Amino acid sequence: MRSTLRRQPDRPDRRERQVIHGMDRLDEFRPLLDRRGQKCRPARGRSIGGIQLGGGIQMSGEAFRYSRRCILAAIVLTGLSLPGLTTASAQTAEYRCPRVGTELYYSDGGRIGSLGSTGTITCRFKNLQTGQTFDRLLAAFAASAPTVKANAGKFATLDPLQVGKSITYETSGASNSGSDGAWTYKVSIERFENVSTPAGKFPSYVILSVENSFSAGGSRLERRWWYSPTVGHIVKFEYKLISGIPPKPYPSNWHLSDLRVM
Repeated sequence: MRSTLRRQPDRPDRRERQVIHGMDRLDEFRPLLDRRGQKCRPARGRSIGGIQLGGGIQMSGEAFRYSRRCILAAIVLTGLSLPGLTTASAQTAEYRCPRVGTELYYSDGGRIGSLGSTGTITCRFKNLQTGQTFDRLLAAFAASAPTVKANAGKFATLDPLQVGKSITYETSGASNSGSDGAWTYKVSIERFENVSTPAGKFPSYVILSVENSFSAGGSRLERRWWYSPTVGHIVKFEYKLISGIPPKPYPSNWHLSDLRVM
């Protein structure tokens, strides 16, 4: 996020001070940021009448006493309001990757680092435990999976993200049991909502994938990913079997437990 400075009168307009709700209360959540290594401390000699950030975001001079990195981390970790990202006003949002160097820690033990974008809707990550790199399409889907690669053009139509958008595709072949099978998929942007995890509160788009299997016995399952534009990645995942035989091992649910903004 680029920032430009603009001097404000000694008594800035009240409406301007309310654009980022709660930003004047940095001291209240500074300990949270300190625990995550953000080192939220007042920046000497940087208290001015006001600040204007790109996109029309404005803050009072009191908020500007802290470094921009701290402020950005505060937005991510506390779910402060941003233009276009409130539950009431969020209609569309362009897909984006986490800032290069951002580290994400998950409740299932996963630890990954962002390496940036490799395409319009694809991001590259590094497994911080094994050192291996991998790509994710729309944060949720393995870019190397044959069915995902074959339908990459359809996935691209989901960007920018907008509630109600959806795509469908199908595939066939051998099932896990070795018998012939066929599957249909519907991927949609189900809703937009705020979700809380131990890492903070995040405005998120819920990406829903519904899979119907027509192999022996048949099954129907749902996968949900909570993608947060403020983070640039998934902050929560849930798996639900609607009908059929439970898979082995049964997929576990997980959430973002910690976030380190570099």
